[in-house]
Amino acid sequence: MGTDVKFSNPPVAAVMLTVYFEAIETLQPIHLSRLREMWRDRYPTTGNLPPLRPHPLAGVSDDDDDELTWQFPYMIFGTDDESDAVAIQNDRFVRSWHFTEGASSYPGFDELRADMAQRFQEFKTVVQAEVGRDVVLTASECRYTNPLPKMPMADLLVGVASGWKGNPGGADLSMAHYGSVFFHLDDPELPASHVSVDLDVDEADGATMTIRSRYAANKLPSEADDQGEVLELAGVDLAHAALIRTFLTFTSSEMQTVWGIQK
Repeated sequence: MGTDVKFSNPPVAAVMLTVYFEAIETLQPIHLSRLREMWRDRYPTTGNLPPLRPHPLAGVSDDDDDELTWQFPYMIFGTDDESDAVAIQNDRFVRSWHFTEGASSYPGFDELRADMAQRFQEFKTVVQAEVGRDVVLTASECRYTNPLPKMPMADLLVGVASGWKGNPGGADLSMAHYGSVFFHLDDPELPASHVSVDLDVDEADGATMTIRSRYAANKLPSEADDQGEVLELAGVDLAHAALIRTFLTFTSSEMQTVWGIQK
């Protein structure tokens, strides 16, 4: 099952969509001044963080220019309440959303993807105009954070770890305040796909499941070669489909019924 599966009441707290590209060493913050003006009304707040470590999925720049350049910061354009943001580094473009009202404010992946495509196109246009470089995509990443229903910690940990086929066997974790399970999954038939599942159970804050799905653009299936829209965002649609399949595997049928699964 892929993106055809939807929920009428999806448990979504946060979404982050990322595309990686070959590092553009000549790109500097001043080159994005046009974006600042373009996005001023929608994203009135801006900020800089120290640059993230170059990601292996971003590839290596083939720029032979030996001219010394300042390291590009992790630039953030956001709303006042920080619920909607764009982050840019010289090897990645990130869109993130936080949904404080839960399902009532989550518009669905298709709308988020369309919004990202629009913002990314604006970014590419500015990069081409300012530094004369094309943005060469290398990979994409889709990350969802989902709150889970409250239940005994042992039941939740064993359920997720076993794909809801195991039994906690009366395990008593009443003295535990925190527990977690982490998986890194690879599909041998899809070498471009890498998915991780991170379950955190906190007695005070409840349980959340974060699924991160990545696709390497240079390993996309050949049948996608003529699908320009898929390749445009380095397969983020495929990353999302893998994420949904994983979500269905590691959540129970009872949970999915409560969330209003639609097939």
